[in-house]
Amino acid sequence: ENFNGYSCLDASCGLGRFSIAMATLGAKHVLAVDNSKFAISFVSQKAASLGLSDVIEARLFDFNKQDPTLTQALNLVEKAYKKGLKLESKYTVLL
Repeated sequence: ENFNGYSCLDASCGLGRFSIAMATLGAKHVLAVDNSKFAISFVSQKAASLGLSDVIEARLFDFNKQDPTLTQALNLVEKAYKKGLKLESKYTVLL
């Protein structure tokens, strides 16, 4: 699949292999979130080493405390998924 021009969310990104794949396959922006400081640091460093820092944004996210903005986005995705709705064509979410 080609992610050309898409904005993507990689929730619980771990070491970022999917984030890197989406960026490599043409995503214009990848938001990689995880609750592990090590994982976020690793993803940031890996993105920099591959020249993808302008595409991949790695952010620490405490799934227990929940950032209101990201929580709202995740809730919208969950509602759309449960209703069988498709998101706008330029957005891809990998959970």
